[in-house]
Amino acid sequence: MQTTLSLYPLHKEFSLIEVSGEDASTFLQGQITNDINLVNETTSVYAGLCNPKGRLLAFFHILKLHDSFFLICPECIAENITKKLAMYVLRSKVIVAINLTTELHGFKVMGEGLRGEIGLPDDTDNMQSFLHEGMHLTRVSGTNARYLCLGDNSTINAFVTANEKHIVEATCEDWQHENIANKIPNIYLETQGKFIPQSLNLDLMNAINFKKGCYTGQEIIARTHYLGTVKKRLYRGYCSASKTFLELGDDILVDGISVGQVIDYSYDKSGAAILCEMKIESVKSKCFLRDNPINIIDEST
Repeated sequence: MQTTLSLYPLHKEFSLIEVSGEDASTFLQGQITNDINLVNETTSVYAGLCNPKGRLLAFFHILKLHDSFFLICPECIAENITKKLAMYVLRSKVIVAINLTTELHGFKVMGEGLRGEIGLPDDTDNMQSFLHEGMHLTRVSGTNARYLCLGDNSTINAFVTANEKHIVEATCEDWQHENIANKIPNIYLETQGKFIPQSLNLDLMNAINFKKGCYTGQEIIARTHYLGTVKKRLYRGYCSASKTFLELGDDILVDGISVGQVIDYSYDKSGAAILCEMKIESVKSKCFLRDNPINIIDEST
């Protein structure tokens, strides 16, 4: 295997919403689907932010650095989510703002011995965080070791310069391709308010805590968990399609009837890798995106 350190400039596509202040954890506990008390400088979580109807407005990877929580989400929704969260601050001692001083990058390590050579631990589990040369790194799932990196611009540049013999430049779409392969969803402007958390598998990826207190949309989410049956789930799919073909929210059709929607996608040489929310009963049917067949992967079999 080639020994490389791929660098992804995630700050170009994703934003950091910083939540800080004396009441930050109490405030977030009343807003998100997961338990914010699980988050510290060595542990991160996934979580959703919902409207009162229990529909997702955002999906976050939440990290903690120093005394601030950082909510990672697509740049296209960051401003409206920041404003929405700020509406609920009221008299709490909380500041919600888009962070302008901390950079977000992604690293992927390929090759035997490279992690040790650049000083990264071999035994870090997914979602665990640690400090390294002034940067805050968090391990995320991937074919090879992947890390989210928080730090100021000068610190990250110094790390890149020190390891430039290993560095390979990559794109945000390459990072998204791995997210899709690992069924890590996102919510964009086009898909805000359309999906309950369970239909995007947030319950299966420990992004919902059913034992915590109340939060916006909690009643509907809990009712679905305890009394209802989840009829839709998150699936991966593949489609031979050009880069101008797909749009977020596109319908997935069986016999001309919509059975699901595209929630994320990325392209490679063979076509498009797709994340879709769709009816469980339709997964084994012949599915189409417009007139193009799409192969849905049923990972339950």
